[in-house]
Amino acid sequence: MEGKHFLKSAALFLLIIAGILAVYAAWNYYYGSRDKINIEQTAKNFEKLSDDIKAALKADTYGGKTPQETLDLFIAALRKEDVDLASKYFMLDLNFTAENQEYFLTRKKWEEALLKAKEDGRLQEIANGLLAAKPVESKEELSNDTKWFEIRDENSDAYQTIVFKLDEESNVWKIESM
Repeated sequence: MEGKHFLKSAALFLLIIAGILAVYAAWNYYYGSRDKINIEQTAKNFEKLSDDIKAALKADTYGGKTPQETLDLFIAALRKEDVDLASKYFMLDLNFTAENQEYFLTRKKWEEALLKAKEDGRLQEIANGLLAAKPVESKEELSNDTKWFEIRDENSDAYQTIVFKLDEESNVWKIESM
């Protein structure tokens, strides 16, 4: 009788262990494969985003072969009060955040600023001021794909810096900031 009771208890114990292992295996299979699918989807999304960025940069051909040429083209567009053309000399916004989604891969921030300057009648003033921009030699040696220009006041103090960046996909210089 005691042996029979032991066998029943051992069988019940093994059945409980087998059930726990089956639940664990099913849980791990379902959630493990789901995590794998999520990782694969995230990788695909990242690859697509990377391809989209490269394609946008490659198609962004407005700019010069040198920073000075880009600056001259930008000034000419300002003189014509062509905000659309002038904004094309700026780099695309590559900062992707939730609050910046509407600006991602656009130049909307620059377009908005230039439109405001046009409304205020300041485009010619900006163009005239940019004529005084000169390359900064000491910073040029630091990077082959970034160049700095400065506009100095009569005391030779820099009061505006313009940063140009080489878009390596389209091989043109773009205005990164000013």
